[in-house]
Amino acid sequence: MANRSFLAVLLSMLTGAVIWAVHFTIVYGFTSVACSRGLGTDAVPLAVAVATGIAALAAAVVMVRSLRRVGPDALTSIRRRRGISSAGSRPRSPGWRWSRWSWRA
Repeated sequence: MANRSFLAVLLSMLTGAVIWAVHFTIVYGFTSVACSRGLGTDAVPLAVAVATGIAALAAAVVMVRSLRRVGPDALTSIRRRRGISSAGSRPRSPGWRWSRWSWRA
């Protein structure tokens, strides 16, 4: 991460917001044009579904690239530091134990 420029880090941080803004613009732009031209209500849900699918695919690509950049052991080390086990999100602390009805110290 030290060899990445400020602009590259900034763009990678803003990618999700940019994807959302483009999706928002396409959906509402197409909806307003379709309603003003009288294209009917059948074209709008299809266009929204296509735009949402493309946005979800773009977000998945960004997420996979980010996870590849940090490495495979990053999530494991975060879980260990926070005390989260793989089986669930219960804190692993010697002073806590799970009873049937509540947490007890």
